[in-house]
Amino acid sequence: MDIQQGNYITQAELDQVKAGMSPAQVQDILGTPLLVDDFHTDRWDYVFYLKSPRKGNQRSSITVFFNNGVVNQVRQDTPLVETKLKPVES
Repeated sequence: MDIQQGNYITQAELDQVKAGMSPAQVQDILGTPLLVDDFHTDRWDYVFYLKSPRKGNQRSSITVFFNNGVVNQVRQDTPLVETKLKPVES
């Protein structure tokens, strides 16, 4: 049984995030970040884990950096995990 946790983000969604966007615009596209650090409020981390007996464990990590209230950098530390699993709607 495959288990997914965190923020599942597609390449199409990631491509929409551009420098100069507000945090609200980013949240509309990517959703609520998995990690927001009180000591680094200018940084949002989106992390996704997939635990699969067929594919092994996979992880993707995206960090959005803000400066003066707008996006100034998006860093993708690991490749996006591709899955056919449907995100759980809350």
